[in-house]
This record gives sequence, structure tokens and C-alpha cells, in this order.
Amino acid sequence: MSQPSRWFLVPLALLALLPLAVTVPAHAQAPAGKHCVQRAKETKVSCYDTLTKAIAAATGGRVSDAPADPAKAMNSARLRRELESPAAKAAGARAAGADTVVGIIYRDYDFGGASLTMVGYGTCTANRSAWFARLFDPWNDAVSSFKTYNDCMATFYEHWDGQGERTQMMGGAWTGMPDGWNDRASGVLFSEGPSITRLLKDCGNAAGKCEFTPKGQPSYWTKGAEQVAWDYNCTKTNQTHTMSFEHTTGGENSVSTEISVTAGFDFLTKFEVQFKASYGHRWSWSDTFRDTPSQTVRPFYIGRLTRAVPMQTGQGDYDMWYPGKMWGHYNWKVFNFWGTGPVPQKAGTYGWHEEKMSTASKKQLCGSAKSAARDAGVQRTTSTKGLPELPDTLRVVAG
Repeated sequence: MSQPSRWFLVPLALLALLPLAVTVPAHAQAPAGKHCVQRAKETKVSCYDTLTKAIAAATGGRVSDAPADPAKAMNSARLRRELESPAAKAAGARAAGADTVVGIIYRDYDFGGASLTMVGYGTCTANRSAWFARLFDPWNDAVSSFKTYNDCMATFYEHWDGQGERTQMMGGAWTGMPDGWNDRASGVLFSEGPSITRLLKDCGNAAGKCEFTPKGQPSYWTKGAEQVAWDYNCTKTNQTHTMSFEHTTGGENSVSTEISVTAGFDFLTKFEVQFKASYGHRWSWSDTFRDTPSQTVRPFYIGRLTRAVPMQTGQGDYDMWYPGKMWGHYNWKVFNFWGTGPVPQKAGTYGWHEEKMSTASKKQLCGSAKSAARDAGVQRTTSTKGLPELPDTLRVVAG
């Protein structure tokens, strides 16, 4: 599988403990089906035509509504909560109820291609891990992306039975493997370890010393236009009026599906501070812009005002130190964290879109002739309530 251009994390220190190998038949191979399930210490692989069915089978039917699209599933906060719910932990703790999903690996980067949902006997703890000594076709030497669940991090091995080189990755969503590991892994151990979300939450808290270092140059781009106000004119002459609007734009980052950009965590603040110090201008995870532009609406036309917001994207690394060893180390790093946010208090680009009223919309908005004469001017609001359905393509007459 080809190497992706961007991935969330990079490998950390290697595990010193090599798990006991489990003997499995060398001829084992996955049956037909794109999305499969395998349980730790077992060689049987069951396959299904959709990821939804595979996850349902992996959880004993407890999670039956996973998104069928793998990319959506791996970015679904709802699915993560379902797979990591107290019910999942309780079920996994029972000796006979091995239905705790510890990870899902994919043959292609960005969660594409054949998937293997890997099931352990409960959440990863100091005394419990999930060991898959041998990956079979089509995943042997073909893993390109993966995601972990239930307090697990992943250690991939170059050869079967824990032989050869190994690399350890923190828990979370990996859209690609680190340098040198694409299409290389032949086995995987899921063991207790931090997720990127856990480490970032610890920044400035449990990890008393935490630093963010920006790297590279930020990129600037414009978000797609969004409607911020609309007017309509029920008179026989052009009407010009000032419209007031308030438009809030939020940002996102590597862990937005798990931590809101406005959650107030220290790692978000450190990103803002260091971004300004490095590049000389402010960063904002959310920005509310207010303005009172004027526009002219023609007789019996509806007009919509749109705003395209200027955005900026930056990235960098977090370095944090714990007062005592955590998961075997004092020092942990999060590499290639990225954030996107609106450029604070920049107007951006306005667009003015007009469409002639239909008979129905004229009746709805203008009412009787007396009503129109009494209003004697343009109608304006920042709400879309009462606005008739308009064609997808509108003629731009100003902007």
C-alpha cells in the first residue's frame, strides 16, 4: 500500500517485554470477505461484506449500528463511545465474553481496503494484553493504517511470533504507518498505554511540564461560503438597507472528535501562545465576527449574504514529562499535532446572491398589496426562518 502524506503520530520508545508467542498454523488465511474479525490467541478469522456487520459480530451484537464507511467509522466519536462503554468493559472482563474491540487494522492508508477487527478479553491493563502473533493474508506485510480502542497502544512486529524489529505506537487513529513500516508488520500486540487524547489531557496537569513547539510554516486558506443574512424586497423599487449579522466559526484539530477545541484544556492554550510567539499573529480556535454591510435588493427579489472565512492551519510537537514513570516512561512526545482555526477578526469575502421570487414565495413573504405598501421597504433578518427554498445555483450580482 502506498505511504500517506500525513499521519497523526510517530513511534515512541520500543517495548522491552516480548510477549509469549502463540502457535498457529502457518497455512491459515482469511476467508472471502472484505471486513473480518479475529480474537486474540485464536486463528479463526470470520469475514463479512460490511464493516457494520464485522463490528456487530466482534461485539456479540452489542454494537450493531457502526458506520459502513470505514473512514467515517474511524472518525466517529459515537462509535468510540459504544466500543469503550462500561458495557463493553464488563463484557470483556468475563472469561467467556471476549467481545472487547482493541483495534482495527486496514490494508490501505486512510482506513481503506480490507479491515481486521481485533478482539481481546477486556480493556488493556498492566496485567492484560491482546496478542496476535501472526497476521495472515491479506494483512501480513500489508498493514497501512489502524485505530486502537479500550486503553490500548499497539506494538507491531516485523515477523511472525514477535521476531525481528518492532515499533510501538500510542493509542489513537493512525491514517498511515510510520516511516519504514508501511506494508511491513506481521504481528501485533495491544497492551496498556496512553492514547494521544490521554497525553494531551495530561499536558499541564498530570504531566506537570509540557511544551509545544510549532514547526514549519502555517498554511492559509478560505473556508467555503456560508449564509450569514438574507433580505427580500416587496416594493416596486430597489431598496438598500444595512444588515447586521453575527457569524461564529470554529476550528478543529487532530483529536477534535474526542476533545472540543473550546474545551479549555492547557494543551490548546499552549498551542495558541506558541503560535503567536513563532509567527507574530494570533491564533483562535473559535471566532465570532460581527458586521453591518449594506446591500441593494431589486423589486420582488430575495437576496442572501454569504461570508467565506479566512482560515489558518499550524502544526507542531508536544513534549511532556511526568513526575513518575507512566506506562514505563517519564517522558512522552506527541508529534505532528495539527490545528485549524479562523483567522481572528478578518472579514473574509462576502457574496451577494439574488433570486427572483416565485409566485408562492411572493405570497408567503409579501402577503397582500396593503401589507407590502405598509412595509415600504426591504425586509431583513439574520435568521433563515421563513426563507423559501431557493435553487442550488444562484446568480451572483455583487460581492
